Amino acid sequence: MDHSKLAIFDLDDTLVDTRRATLLGRIAAIDQMMPDLSAADRIVALDAWQRLTWFFDLADKSSILKGIAAELNRKVPGADVIERVEQTFENVLIAEMRPVEGCAITLSRLTELGVALGLVSNGGKTRQMTKLRASGLQSYFPETLIRVESDRKKGAKPYPTALLEVCEAASVSPEQTLAVGDRVTDVIAGNLAGCRTVLFYGRGLEARVPSSCGVLRVETPRFSIQRISELVGLLTCAGSGRSASEEDSPCL
Repeated sequence: MDHSKLAIFDLDDTLVDTRRATLLGRIAAIDQMMPDLSAADRIVALDAWQRLTWFFDLADKSSILKGIAAELNRKVPGADVIERVEQTFENVLIAEMRPVEGCAITLSRLTELGVALGLVSNGGKTRQMTKLRASGLQSYFPETLIRVESDRKKGAKPYPTALLEVCEAASVSPEQTLAVGDRVTDVIAGNLAGCRTVLFYGRGLEARVPSSCGVLRVETPRFSIQRISELVGLLTCAGSGRSASEEDSPCL
């Protein structure tokens, strides 16, 4: 099998440490909305925010903040307060956006090895591109190899559409492409596209997956890594066609 010529990355918690920035943004928002909270109640508020994301869209901060106030038996803030708190969250999120540890060095090394770099992310384009710029990683990715999609009907993951578009734009076959992400949706999209899938463990806010009972092959990554820097060593293994799960043939 030929050497990988393209690596397509997810953004949140694969390239950028969104988990950390999100936590800091939530703390700032809660402290602004309810500045007299005790440390214990702040933890309750953070737990409530996380749980409410299962029921409300992540972008619907207004409903989430109202839900937090209700959980703590507080008066629900007015629309003007909610608007200011929402803006505080966004400002802190972007200000605190950082690359995942070892990411910049890894991207530089992949480029030196002749691997083209692409990006496929679910979400609003303006917001996702703002995160990418804030992290300082935008220069690694040609504009032609970036796809951001919020609508699954138009190709957001787990559909493979955006991945295939990036492969076509790079003139690289899916079989010569690594698809790297931290969620099962990334794995499914990569497998359906025919890419070599790499699951990056340990960064996401939530697994957001069904029960482990009856896991499908399409959910199973070809390779698994715990540090993004392991991708460089993985290229040799990917080029040989070996699986990261083969105990007698370690890849890294």
